[in-house]
Amino acid sequence: LPVGDAQNSAVTNTLTKLAKLDPQTAWNDAVQLSGNNNGQAEMSVINAWSANQPAQAAAALGDIPAGDNLNTATTNVAKNWLNQDPTAAAQWINTLPQGTARDDAVTQLVSTVGKSDPASALTWAISISDPATRNTQVVNLLNQWSGGNATAAATAAQNAMSSLDGLSSTQQAILQNIVNKATAP
Repeated sequence: LPVGDAQNSAVTNTLTKLAKLDPQTAWNDAVQLSGNNNGQAEMSVINAWSANQPAQAAAALGDIPAGDNLNTATTNVAKNWLNQDPTAAAQWINTLPQGTARDDAVTQLVSTVGKSDPASALTWAISISDPATRNTQVVNLLNQWSGGNATAAATAAQNAMSSLDGLSSTQQAILQNIVNKATAP
């Protein structure tokens, strides 16, 4: 095929299908590509690979330079791994260096375990390094938690407030409502 979108699409589709059969070979081919197709092929292969072998796909993330592609790939691996084995995924996420990629993975973790284990999810949410992302995740989680256990959510909200900087007035109001909801007669 001539160089262009059709070729890029064909290569990406082929590597994605290969990733389901032989992910390591598909990955090796994807990282050897040059030009604009490289990132698209890598993302497709990592996503397909992590759907079946998330630990191996996670190990391959070291081949991706820091930036948007690494953040996206890390998020995809985290999401797929959390759906298969949340404990192993959490252990892996805990090894990631602080930064956007880890924050995105933690956001996936909070979303996945927030309903079943909000206390653990809160600990993870507070560990997010970006203040805006941390505040959003903590407030959303506490708000969700308050629907099921208002007292526990209120206690957690009071404790979490000291870990949160730069809350918007809306976020402050939500947290105050969570506390008030638990203390109302």
